[in-house]
Amino acid sequence: MTLRSISGDINPHKFRVVIVGGSIAGLTLAHALAAKKIDFVILEAREEIAPNVGASIGFTGNAHRVLDQLGVWDELAELATPIIHNYAWNDKGHQLGYTEAFKLSQVRHGYPVIFLTRQQALHVLWDKLPDKSRVLTGKKVVKMEQSTTEATVQCLDGSTYTGDIVVGADGVHSIIHKEMSRQMETIQLKDSLRSENKGMVMQYRGVFGISYSVTGIREGEMHNVFVKGASILVIGCKDHVFWIVGVKMERTYYASEALRFDPSQLEDSLAFLMNKYVCAGVQFKEVYQRTIRCNQLPLEEGMFKRWNSGRVACIGDSVHKMTPNLGQGGCCAIEDAATLANTILEIVETPEKQQVPNIETRLEFWATASKPRTRLICTLSESVIRMQSLDNVVYEITGPLFSKYYMDTFADLISDMGVGGECISFLPLPERQHTGTMPFGKRHYIGAPIIPSGRLFWTIPLLICFFLGIITSPGKAPASSSWDIYSVIADLGIFQAIWTMESARFCNVITFMSLCLPISLLAHSSVGLWRTVPAYFTVYYMFSASKRLIPDSRCIRLSYAKSMIPALIVGFYVPSLWAWSCQWSSLQLLLIPVIFSFLHRFMSSYIQDTTVEDRIQRPTADLPWIRASFALTILISGGISVCRQFEATGHPLSMTFEAILNAQTIGIGSAVIWTILELKNVSKEKKLHLPWLYIALALPLCLILVGPAATFALGWGLREEVLARDDREKALTDSVTSKAHVM
Repeated sequence: MTLRSISGDINPHKFRVVIVGGSIAGLTLAHALAAKKIDFVILEAREEIAPNVGASIGFTGNAHRVLDQLGVWDELAELATPIIHNYAWNDKGHQLGYTEAFKLSQVRHGYPVIFLTRQQALHVLWDKLPDKSRVLTGKKVVKMEQSTTEATVQCLDGSTYTGDIVVGADGVHSIIHKEMSRQMETIQLKDSLRSENKGMVMQYRGVFGISYSVTGIREGEMHNVFVKGASILVIGCKDHVFWIVGVKMERTYYASEALRFDPSQLEDSLAFLMNKYVCAGVQFKEVYQRTIRCNQLPLEEGMFKRWNSGRVACIGDSVHKMTPNLGQGGCCAIEDAATLANTILEIVETPEKQQVPNIETRLEFWATASKPRTRLICTLSESVIRMQSLDNVVYEITGPLFSKYYMDTFADLISDMGVGGECISFLPLPERQHTGTMPFGKRHYIGAPIIPSGRLFWTIPLLICFFLGIITSPGKAPASSSWDIYSVIADLGIFQAIWTMESARFCNVITFMSLCLPISLLAHSSVGLWRTVPAYFTVYYMFSASKRLIPDSRCIRLSYAKSMIPALIVGFYVPSLWAWSCQWSSLQLLLIPVIFSFLHRFMSSYIQDTTVEDRIQRPTADLPWIRASFALTILISGGISVCRQFEATGHPLSMTFEAILNAQTIGIGSAVIWTILELKNVSKEKKLHLPWLYIALALPLCLILVGPAATFALGWGLREEVLARDDREKALTDSVTSKAHVM
């Protein structure tokens, strides 16, 4: 198909896209357009499409799915190295943290986290294009103009190309974005451009290098080094080592400033890092001395407000730039290309919308929809480099702590970014995505509403229980029998166990639910169990993440699960009975959750914790211990409930109206309501196979037989069994549903 220039014949009915820049974003867009036979041309300024420059690029789930749709993922995967081991170090070579949680990417999404050279990625994308004649090299664009009927670009060699849409995929120094801004100045948009010129800032300079293999750095390893004033990332690949250094500069620079570095001063600028360790026994100088090539560039950060104007749209680094610490720069560029291709197809398939006002409206809608997610990823990337470079006192404290205790959270963050990734709506979704346990979709992604849609309405029953618990407070009336005391202790035991389990759950890390001790203290204080329970479960239900539905995120730390029974008996039941017999004061009662918490942690420290490995290979390893713990608490609570009713009425199945209105019963009843709501959610995800009729029949029977606390524990256990089920076909959205999510 002959390429059309402005000097040639133009078929007005043939929609054409001029892509400026043979980048990852530009080539991805070209593949998508070629799949629907939409006319395009790529203009690349360099003399070759995949030059031997640059360093590495990483791809995660949000990029993999699009690349798989385009049929290039298998070739990229053959060249790439999957990341398995993730380490964090200080500059003295002391290990701060370690995780193999990146293995979960394959389990969750069907794709691993991979790294390869940028040259390899570009070559595969170019080589797999069905018509390479559409890719023109040595075409440095210097000017762009647009009218009501077309957009035209002019190259340095004098050639011109026209199209219905011009796409700037020409990197951070995009001539298309500059030309678009210039034209905006002529149409009285100067106020918008004042802030636009400061849209990207530069506070770090980056050095990107590739070295020959270094002893001590193995294939599949990622090493994150925390250094005051700098961050170092080292990745071991098949026959070489990728490394990236980010060094804090003396001041902040802006996009309008042309910042360049003298290559001859590179080694001097890195001198302060040469004796820093990048892993155990390996100093940075050992990596640097084996360098094959490297280059130094400013690390632009931020996002321009304007992505489009008229017939022009910009994607990838031309409108947003992030530090490489999260590995999302290329992934976001691929997402941009996918969503823009979706929008272009909508325009092409509706000829009446091919006029400038309609094109601009569609492009504006595309940009508006894309910005929130991209902005959040940019912000997260900014935070990561500042944490790793110990940028301030807060990061100096939280950085090492995060690395020591929450390394798995980084892998979870990558997964959260992946599942919300866009796809090409007009191409079939790859079968590989259906082999994972974590469904792609807009309900789950990072940046989704803090409170999921519909949750506020369903929390009304929980809030009613909370206010009823306050109104019907039992006051300070003495217990009528010993069974009343035993009942309170048994009920508290159930919630103590559940709060502890929830605090040790992977998906509850760094959340309100991880605060087991403060919550238990509230329940033992004058606030009371009847107020604490509805408050806890109201917050839990409103803010709990969708990833709790994934088998590996459901996992509870195995050492905590194994030590639960002895900790409950010795650290909770015995002290509680002792406190009752000795008539402890309200202040002394607060010692009970403290004793339990410290004793449980002490016991768990002597048990080998294999949770990190188990959540990948055997995510149900904790279930037998959870079942045993709750069998104990249910037997104790249910048995005491029966005995209490029998003593009070002479019949174990009798329940008075006064008992129903008891504040403690109402408070615990809120937990039962929460269980029903949670089962409703897992049913919505097609993970609950038990008919609701059975649940409706069993609920009142259990409430009468064993009481509300034991009923809640049974419901919590049912929910746990459902969440643990690795039912991938049911848990994953099918291709029709997934397509509906992206439309």
